[in-house]
Amino acid sequence: MGQKVHPLGFRLGITQPHLSNWYASKKYYSKYVLEDNFVRTLLSEKYNRARFEKIHISRKIEDHLEIVIHAQKPDILIKGENLQKQIKTFLFQYRQIECNS
Repeated sequence: MGQKVHPLGFRLGITQPHLSNWYASKKYYSKYVLEDNFVRTLLSEKYNRARFEKIHISRKIEDHLEIVIHAQKPDILIKGENLQKQIKTFLFQYRQIECNS
């Protein structure tokens, strides 16, 4: 029996980019991983009808977050509420909860 390899993991870094692009010190690494996961689950739960193909997250500066969304139905995201404002408020609440606990 042959070993089965996941196709995305096999091609990662060669023909396909990572879905998260950022570098962090040991102090912030776990925080950024949790924030990335939080943003992805928030978007996929709240806007599941948009049928996301990819959510690419990159950070160039410590508090600067860039999110690129590839969706099959982008009109659901566009005609809805202000998505950028919602993500900012949810991230702000998430960071406040993280600091308080």
